[in-house]
Amino acid sequence: MLVLLNKHRNLKLTKFIAKLVECNHFSQYYFDKIKTIEVIRMSLNQKIAQLRNDNNWSQEELAEKLNVSRQSVSKWESGQAKPDLDKIIALSDIFDVSTDYLLKDDNEEKSNPSTNKHHFSLSWVQFGRLNSAIWAIAGAIYAICGFAFDNWNSGMIIFPITLILTIIIRLFAH
Repeated sequence: MLVLLNKHRNLKLTKFIAKLVECNHFSQYYFDKIKTIEVIRMSLNQKIAQLRNDNNWSQEELAEKLNVSRQSVSKWESGQAKPDLDKIIALSDIFDVSTDYLLKDDNEEKSNPSTNKHHFSLSWVQFGRLNSAIWAIAGAIYAICGFAFDNWNSGMIIFPITLILTIIIRLFAH
């Protein structure tokens, strides 16, 4: 019987560790997204180079997909030439991005309020303060649930929700 209890505890511990690892991958994915969102403003040539590198393609591989020479891709990326409209459409299909993303300057999108209605401004300092407040509230809720209801397992719900809330706030803040 004792062996079964230990196996059950080990199974619970293994599942718990698996969930922690899963949460870590989840948070790492969104923190990578945050870094991607905050990339320095890019022009068309920089976007083409970045998208190509993100897909781990050489200039020659991209050129083959577009039926152009490697030198054409090189000129696009260096800013010496711009792709024709049909190639821009093909690039948007290959990279699965909109032609607006490729063609519009990021600064234009920033100045257009209609494209940013669901975003709000939040500096890193403000985000840090808000993040601290959210985690303090989560800790207080955890302590209240623990002492008042003798339910110390509520942390399994409270802290992942807090992490998700923090990530969502950061994703929608500029």
